[in-house]
Amino acid sequence: MITITECSLLNTHYELAINASTRLIIIILNVNKNKTNGNAK
Repeated sequence: MITITECSLLNTHYELAINASTRLIIIILNVNKNKTNGNAK
């Protein structure tokens, strides 16, 4: 059995991982946007 505290710890860890990955995706998208803008000029 998993205790409630373990569950909440897992949830926060999971949320942090999701936040980190979404941040990475946003950064990558922004970099790609900048590259295409630079090429268009």
